[in-house]
Amino acid sequence: MSALLAGGVVVAQGNAPTITSQLSADTIRIGDRVTLTGEVEKDVMQLVLFPSFDFSKSVAEGEGQTDQAEKSEPSIEVIGDYPADTIRKEGRRVLLRKRYEMVAYDEGIYNLGKAQALYIDKNITDTLLAEREQRFFVKTIPMDSTATTVRDLKPQKSLKLRFAEISGYLGIGLA
Repeated sequence: MSALLAGGVVVAQGNAPTITSQLSADTIRIGDRVTLTGEVEKDVMQLVLFPSFDFSKSVAEGEGQTDQAEKSEPSIEVIGDYPADTIRKEGRRVLLRKRYEMVAYDEGIYNLGKAQALYIDKNITDTLLAEREQRFFVKTIPMDSTATTVRDLKPQKSLKLRFAEISGYLGIGLA
């Protein structure tokens, strides 16, 4: 089996399935959604299984996030794990697409690694890897403190209590 490099994309010759992946955005803000799409081109008789993600151990590389094992909550959450869908069928070749929708809650650089799929065919069980790693940046929401005045949530304790503030409650209590 040999492979040709055409325009930066590896095109396999032969029967082995190929996998590609892409992200819907490379930069998002905290709480925004990003979609990871994996596509596998395979023979009709080959079985390909897509992974299910568990981000309980985060993949963040940002500042202050080097020891994620101590955190109680993951910083990436998979909110949509959509079933694999057949996109195209040409003769014996089939193109499958699997999408994962994710949300990130911490600022940083998230490296998802290379997309993977389990490939099973007759006596062969192997892991397919995409050519490139997928990573995205999560930025904080900027706050313009010059245009916004920051106010206290509670009034000062030194202010005296006025009768007008509690008169309504006293009227209800006496009635």
